[in-house]
Amino acid sequence: MRTLWVSAVAWLPLAAAAQWSSFDARDHQVVDPFAVSACSDAASQEVRSRMPSAGSVKVTRADGSVAGESRVDVSGDGSFAGAGGQAQTFTFRCSYDTKARTTSGVTVLL
Repeated sequence: MRTLWVSAVAWLPLAAAAQWSSFDARDHQVVDPFAVSACSDAASQEVRSRMPSAGSVKVTRADGSVAGESRVDVSGDGSFAGAGGQAQTFTFRCSYDTKARTTSGVTVLL
């Protein structure tokens, strides 16, 4: 019985290695934290430029995803104090170039 146990244990690493080989690294890439920060800042600036009276602009959610070798796409939501202090919301999208460290395609929907 002991030899069966040793045999079973011996093939477990092989099964794990076979399963690991199908791992797709693209699904688990780490998003550059500067991308999320830079796009959040760019979206906040866009809100301020379109709504000069906007107060306390805040990004409440920002999610990044790798979109290419050197590009991260970021989308999210935010809020700001509008006319009369009423809270208003916005959504945004942005691309970040990790090599050039620049944002582009900043789109804000108020």
